[in-house]
Amino acid sequence: TQSTWGDQTSIFFVTMEFVKDVYASTQPSLSNSTLVLPSLSVGSVGQLAIDLLICTLRLNRVGFLKTPFILPVAGNNAFTTDLSTPHPTLSTAVEVFHADGITAIQIRAPLISGHALPFVKALLEWVRTVGFKDLVVLSSSADYKRTDDLLSGPPLRYLSVQSALSDRAAGLGLKALEPDQTYEGAFKETSMLRKGGFTRQLYHECAASNTSMFAFNIFCSEGAGLAEAHTMARVFAQVVLDRSDITEWISPASWNLLFVESASENLYF
Repeated sequence: TQSTWGDQTSIFFVTMEFVKDVYASTQPSLSNSTLVLPSLSVGSVGQLAIDLLICTLRLNRVGFLKTPFILPVAGNNAFTTDLSTPHPTLSTAVEVFHADGITAIQIRAPLISGHALPFVKALLEWVRTVGFKDLVVLSSSADYKRTDDLLSGPPLRYLSVQSALSDRAAGLGLKALEPDQTYEGAFKETSMLRKGGFTRQLYHECAASNTSMFAFNIFCSEGAGLAEAHTMARVFAQVVLDRSDITEWISPASWNLLFVESASENLYF
């Protein structure tokens, strides 16, 4: 990554460090598992969908990712079932969960402005080091980018770089992300991803480095994003896990605080 400060130009590369959770009951190998993570995008759909996957698939927290590109944050355990009392473990900015061949990253803080590309580069280096089987991103983008011919049908699309999941997605009736026909700049294939977080940078970095990746993207507006998150989780289960039997998605107790006038102090202390 090249950074210019005044008249001086420096070249640096910062790696992403995985730190094991010392309180985890087991420390499974993440190698050859499917990695799924959210892009920090419209309506927080990806992050909410990750919450549903963690709770419903009973993923266990196995560690944390240390990165200088995401703002630090800490708070009460987001998955505790009792929000009235403090929990002995904290939730942090970037956490890693795992069970039964699925590794999920939950991101609870924003990327530092202007650092999406170095974050993506560090992420892909870690992905290659661990040896994940698949890289899947849950993303959302501004629905005002949908043109008249795109308004009919489901708002969910996929985009892929050399991923076998694209065949299964197409077989289930999902549509690939269409390019914006009015866009005349570079990277036209992702021009529809307005407010789509780091998905564009990740897609093009994977394409440039011949790294397999697959992304779900749903068009939506700013807001709670709960309905879109349920749609995203359900389609992820169908495409990636080959499961259509999940009829009830479990949400964390922390979702109960989404629409309250004042949150309990125990959320923070």
